[in-house]
Amino acid sequence: IFASLAAVAFLSSGVSFLAFSYVGDRLALGLKHRFFDQLLKKDVGWYDLHSSAEMSTRLTNDTYDFRQGVGEKLAQLIMGLTMSPAGFVVAFIHDWR
Repeated sequence: IFASLAAVAFLSSGVSFLAFSYVGDRLALGLKHRFFDQLLKKDVGWYDLHSSAEMSTRLTNDTYDFRQGVGEKLAQLIMGLTMSPAGFVVAFIHDWR
């Protein structure tokens, strides 16, 4: 029973990691497009106060953090919240004494 649970946990963690990473990448790409569109709408004087390197660095760092938070970290959180109660259920079913 434990080997089958381990196999299911292994497969589901792999699938959830890939799915959440894909969703995180797509959301980060949309965020980049919206950020760039907003940069194009700024007045010319705004660029005198803010350097292009600053905006590029901020865009890269913010989208990386966003992708990590939505992708891998969220998948790990869901797996942890799911596996903890499941472990208790299996333990009590297997030997409740």
